Amino acid sequence: MKPGHIYVLTHPSSPNLYKVGVTIRDPKVRLAQHNSDFTKAAGRVVQDTGKEWVLKEFHPVDDPYWAEKTFWSKIPQSAIPYRGGVEVEMMTWEEVSAGLVALKVLGCDPSLQLCQCMKLLITYQSKSD
Repeated sequence: MKPGHIYVLTHPSSPNLYKVGVTIRDPKVRLAQHNSDFTKAAGRVVQDTGKEWVLKEFHPVDDPYWAEKTFWSKIPQSAIPYRGGVEVEMMTWEEVSAGLVALKVLGCDPSLQLCQCMKLLITYQSKSD
């Protein structure tokens, strides 16, 4: 497995619309793909609104696909059945941050629950203030 990045995109049409994904390429190249491929969910948002996604942040990861699975397992949306791999979701920044904390602070420990991640996020944010 090649190392890569987990990235977070935001969309100007809604402050709570996020696209979270992984890539082994430069995240800016992946952003351009999302903004131009109208056959995928992210591209259809661009097509429907006339507004492009914005790269909010990205983080290097050793195993992008495991990082992505870990991220999505730490947010409430993971309980929605039949999502079919769609990575465009209405979420709060706190929910997105909880998934990222599982990767940044916890070393991607998949056994931790969302509430544990949220507590660590609060601690993590307090230390960075």
